[in-house]
Amino acid sequence: MFEGIGILGIPFRYSEAIGNVMKAIEDKGTGNTYRDALVIAIAAETKLPVVTSDTKKYESISKIFNVNLINKEIIITSDLPGSAI
Repeated sequence: MFEGIGILGIPFRYSEAIGNVMKAIEDKGTGNTYRDALVIAIAAETKLPVVTSDTKKYESISKIFNVNLINKEIIITSDLPGSAI
């Protein structure tokens, strides 16, 4: 998908993952964007969760790629030190 270009700091292996997420978005008709594909692909590859204020937007695509979503409001309203964003 991103053959012939590189983004400093992002390993080339993400290119295949981004392509797979884009294909799933197209096949499933989730309505997600390229930006969403990039976020989900990197989170899936690194096995890190996505913190968002719009969990519904990523819900269907995150399930396909086993990406955990964390609602930003949970962090903001938490009593943990350093939780204010």
